[in-house]
Amino acid sequence: MVSRTGEVHKVKLSSVHYCVRCNAGPVVKPSVSLLPPSPLQLCEESASLLCLLSGYSPQGALVSWTVDGSVVKNEVLTSAEEEKNSRYSRAAP
Repeated sequence: MVSRTGEVHKVKLSSVHYCVRCNAGPVVKPSVSLLPPSPLQLCEESASLLCLLSGYSPQGALVSWTVDGSVVKNEVLTSAEEEKNSRYSRAAP
C-alpha cells in the first residue's frame, strides 16, 4: 500500500487456527480475505482494514490484530458470526 505522502506500508496477513471438535460435524478451514483501506481513507488521518472469514465450520472463529507483535485491542470491532448451510462467516473491520 502507498499512502498519499508516498510512504510504502506493508500489511502482513497471518493466521493461527485452533480447532476443538465435539461432534460438531466436519472441520472446514475459513477462507480469509484482507480488504485494504479505500483511496479516500488513505488521504485522511486514519484508515481501516477489513478481515473477512467465510465458509468455516464449526462456529467459534476468533479474529485478532497485531501491530509489531503486539495485540491491538483499541478500536477493533468484530461482527457476530452468521450461519448459512452449516457454514459460518465473521468480519473484523
